[in-house]
Amino acid sequence: MRKLFFLLFTVFTTIFIASASGSVPNWVLFELKKYPLETYLFQVGMSQNVTKSEAFKEATAEAHKKVAKRVLEKVVGIIYTNKDDLAHDMVEEHYSAVLEDYCSQRRENPALTLEGLSVRNLSVDMARTDKETYAFVYIKRDELKAIYAKHAARLQEEIQRQLEIARIFEEKLDVQSAVRTYLRTYPLYESLKEAEIIQIGVEYSPDSHTAFKSLADAATRTSDTLWSHRQVIRHVEELTKEVIVSFDDVCRIIDSQLSQQVLSLSGSVAVHPLIYEDSEMPSPLAVAFTSFFQKELKWTVIDWMRDFENTQYDLDHINRDFPWRLSPTCWENGDEVTIRAILRDVHTGEFLASAVVRYLKSQQRESRTYKPRGYEGVMVEKETFNPRYYVEDAGTPEVLTERSFSLIGGLEVDVWTGQGHNHVYYTEGDSVKIFARVNQPAYLRMLYTLADQRRTLLIDNFYIGPSQVNSPVAIGNFRCVPPLGTEFLFVAARTEEFPEIETRQENGYRFLVNQDAETATQSVRSFPTRGLIPEESSEQQVIGPQPDNNEQPRFQQSEAQLMLTIMKK
Repeated sequence: MRKLFFLLFTVFTTIFIASASGSVPNWVLFELKKYPLETYLFQVGMSQNVTKSEAFKEATAEAHKKVAKRVLEKVVGIIYTNKDDLAHDMVEEHYSAVLEDYCSQRRENPALTLEGLSVRNLSVDMARTDKETYAFVYIKRDELKAIYAKHAARLQEEIQRQLEIARIFEEKLDVQSAVRTYLRTYPLYESLKEAEIIQIGVEYSPDSHTAFKSLADAATRTSDTLWSHRQVIRHVEELTKEVIVSFDDVCRIIDSQLSQQVLSLSGSVAVHPLIYEDSEMPSPLAVAFTSFFQKELKWTVIDWMRDFENTQYDLDHINRDFPWRLSPTCWENGDEVTIRAILRDVHTGEFLASAVVRYLKSQQRESRTYKPRGYEGVMVEKETFNPRYYVEDAGTPEVLTERSFSLIGGLEVDVWTGQGHNHVYYTEGDSVKIFARVNQPAYLRMLYTLADQRRTLLIDNFYIGPSQVNSPVAIGNFRCVPPLGTEFLFVAARTEEFPEIETRQENGYRFLVNQDAETATQSVRSFPTRGLIPEESSEQQVIGPQPDNNEQPRFQQSEAQLMLTIMKK
């Protein structure tokens, strides 16, 4: 388990490289040395907007998103490394509404908005005249933890007050009012979970097992006056005694629960696809779920997958059009299925409403498939091709640890489709548009794994030059044809050309030759023999080499991935 945690921490850590071609200049680095990483949580944002006031706003927003992502990804790593714990599935589902805003390469705005952060305009503070504006967002870790400990206490008091009101309604036999009051605690519980997540995610170097146990205890903690969210959900089920024999019944109950918490909304609600557990893959029921709410929900509903064409790197322009987001997930546990749906304000991060419906598959009139086709194979690909960052140094490297430098910068790559970064689904015959972005000139290599697990080299050594840096670049259009199911796209970016790898031509595809997943990732990455794998016995987490000031890296390499589900029309 120890080695797994070290390796995962490497995967979830963005390496900073102090080089002239990197995304953060040395003068910024020098200023950051005043903020030791074990004491401060911080990030730097950058903007090239010519209007300096707007540039500072953009850079600050970027830094805030990076801090939120850093907190979330640490907790994701903690939960993942405890996947053999008996409480793992319960914890994963319990905190899923908070953590759905994070996945390894998601670049949409995290809805997590942290309180209490300070901000500096480094460009102004250092009297710089560069075209870039740098914003520095920071806070002491203990200070942020204390803020959210107090916030959690306030939420618990309000939840307890609402529960007492609901019990009074029950004593008066006013079941309808009692249920409505219990339901109004649901978004409060989600906010409480977020506060619990933050307190763990801001820790500098938490013990994985101890942190996980804290999450498990918080998820199940209950008393006579303050029930756990799980206990309230069970009690609402007992009071309503809903009969669920079809998927339409499920959607109807979700509609009812949401409507009792939020009477009306101005503007449109973007409905994300129904996702299977934490896989980022749409369930086969995704189309039926969205279609139901387009017809039945009292608010104006936008199909996130079909009602816009996204060619941008950042989705801010889309979120301005419909800031309300409904994110549903589907969880299987033997015969029991749980559908969760969270309504959230993307701008403020506020949980507006939450719906939870549990039922038994054996009691349904129709047989339904919940798990995406090819699920197991794609999960193997996702795990094997987990994005890494790599630097090959031409000189003699100095070994650095997390303690000695900041977690920002270096070569970055993103990849997305016309429907976004993740939760992506298409139907047979659709055209898939693929876009990429890098923060410095680089060569791209893309590997595509089809639903039948064959791997094809989609593009190789696609060059993005200086004029296209930090801009969306169209890679090409691709047609959705059988075999259908969930497919996988892996992209690697490198600051020098990739070496050739062996492929064979077939029907216009360049398939990799006789390679399992592990061999394929080594071929596609084309790493030299040394890399970023820490020693199991190491007491200090080693995450990469740092070049000498006079020696620039020979190359940098960064990676990203996404999944696409192709369904029948």
